Amino acid sequence: MVIANVIRQPNYINKRNGRFLLIWRDVPHWMVVDEEVVTFLRMLDGTKSFKEIITILCDTFESSYEKKYQEANNLLRILKKAGLVKNEEKKNTLAPISPVIENITINITNRCNFRCTHCFVSDSDRRKDLLDLEHFKQFLKEANDHLASNLNFAILGGEPLLQKEKTLEIARIGKEKKIEVIVSTNGSLVDDDFAKKAKKAGLVVQISMEGATSDINDSIRGNGSFIKAKRGVECLVSHRVYTILSMVVQKLNYHQINDFYNLGRNLRVNEIRFIQLKRMGRAREGDLEPVSNIELLNAINILKKNNPGAKKYLKRDYHTIMKTICSISNRRAYCGTGLKTLLIDSDGEVFPCPNHNLPEFACGNIKDKSFQEIWLKSPILNKVRNTYHIDKINSECPSCSVKYWCMGGCRGETYENTSNMRSKAVGCEDIRNTIIETFWMLSENKVFPIRSKNNRRTEFF
Repeated sequence: MVIANVIRQPNYINKRNGRFLLIWRDVPHWMVVDEEVVTFLRMLDGTKSFKEIITILCDTFESSYEKKYQEANNLLRILKKAGLVKNEEKKNTLAPISPVIENITINITNRCNFRCTHCFVSDSDRRKDLLDLEHFKQFLKEANDHLASNLNFAILGGEPLLQKEKTLEIARIGKEKKIEVIVSTNGSLVDDDFAKKAKKAGLVVQISMEGATSDINDSIRGNGSFIKAKRGVECLVSHRVYTILSMVVQKLNYHQINDFYNLGRNLRVNEIRFIQLKRMGRAREGDLEPVSNIELLNAINILKKNNPGAKKYLKRDYHTIMKTICSISNRRAYCGTGLKTLLIDSDGEVFPCPNHNLPEFACGNIKDKSFQEIWLKSPILNKVRNTYHIDKINSECPSCSVKYWCMGGCRGETYENTSNMRSKAVGCEDIRNTIIETFWMLSENKVFPIRSKNNRRTEFF
């Protein structure tokens, strides 16, 4: 008797409406299947021949042998490709950690004309604006061999438009190098002159508002901020600048998600974003209360279902980001802070990412250290890269069924709330449940995900 292939059994099974979500933690891989497939997988345990298994399936699910044989073979090919057949598994070693930069964030200034109650930059963090763009250009030149082809710049603050010319100069550098540059602003300082120059420089401008009405927005951002931001959006749109309207979602404005979407559409922006409130900076000490990740995911999912054209506007929102993360099954060491990202603060100090902008994570200053000294030799960066590895970070994360999609959560937010680099993510259980819910969303009315060459699920049958 020729024994059928032996399949690695899933680490997690969840049943919903007669369908089963299966997760293989260490491969990693997930799929949503029906009861027949679950039965088939359980029989691939090394005790039965393929012929015996097909016969049992035919008797149990009332189908012809030829049809069931073909279906089983097709599924077996998918399982082999996913590395789930024992003795034919994909090599499960993580790729060597190679620090290739995909995002550089520049705090062009730490000064701001607003005092938003949820800002992740606390007042005590404000420094003088000492960043010389010549130092930045030299740093970038030295970093050339370590820059990803999809590199982007994000300009933050403070309020970046307090330094309009520096902001525009970075946009021009990006355009020359074919790098997307996004600036995040409160919109109050946008004028025709800036909009014209932003359009010419190819700058993407994101304006933040905290609701669809002035009462909610102004309670967070200050009196008159809503109308100022709205005028800023209108000015940018009139000059055809690529404009994003962004809202940080929390319990005070959660009920306005649909209204905010309609506001963005009426203002004719290019994109609309909904992102989570991070418990950092002033938000950790203030009165604003976050909504759970799964609440936000479901709310945006409903918005998309009720508005068929929403996909055109929602490209970098929380829902889209989660679907992108969960549609890929790769063994990733962690989120990439200090590995794929870095922050250059307004005084030239380098940090692993915007969420690690704390004195203990300062890696060196671009005014007096070379890129190689900072990026390749910094003890801080090396500590971050080694500590945050998902299989080594603590005793709990390595055994989690969704570890390669969670990747430890936001390590900066976790550290600021626990003062421990190895703690479980803030909202760990919520993150896990949100990932599982995203798997279900991706597989609505579909089974047997087929993966393309880049491991993104592109077809279900």
